[in-house]
Amino acid sequence: MKRALFFVSFLAFAPLFVRPETEMQLGFADAARLAVESSGELRNEYTARALREGAWIWGARAYLPRLSFTASEDDRVSMIGPDSFLKNYSVNLEQLLWDGGRLSLARRMERTELDLAGSRLRQMASDIADLAVSAYRDVLQGRRVLEIREKTLESLGEQLLIL
Repeated sequence: MKRALFFVSFLAFAPLFVRPETEMQLGFADAARLAVESSGELRNEYTARALREGAWIWGARAYLPRLSFTASEDDRVSMIGPDSFLKNYSVNLEQLLWDGGRLSLARRMERTELDLAGSRLRQMASDIADLAVSAYRDVLQGRRVLEIREKTLESLGEQLLIL
């Protein structure tokens, strides 16, 4: 699994390392998108939220009737009278009519918590994107400073030759 993840990340970032002398065609939006897509923590949080969302949807069955089947058998051997062999089968149907609104309130609270978790995830993704853009901006600034210093060094070398 780790090898596959490394291979995929290598393919995603290989163009960045293949041609370091040319200008990269990566914009700020692309840097933010790549950071959000490659965040394992964020991916895990999205998966956990999707599972909680699925559990919430399945919780709607609390409104539906419950059906149960039972079977029992009773064998009695008697020395005085006839033996008795009883078999009982039963079907039970239970339906909640009204619980004072507790179930509906609990479901609304769960929905609110899921919405809050979704907004936290969006904020987390936004924070990761902001950090990636800031780091990318720092890298671009460092490259520009390096270019200026290299050109200044070349200019000073030419001036030294003239002198």
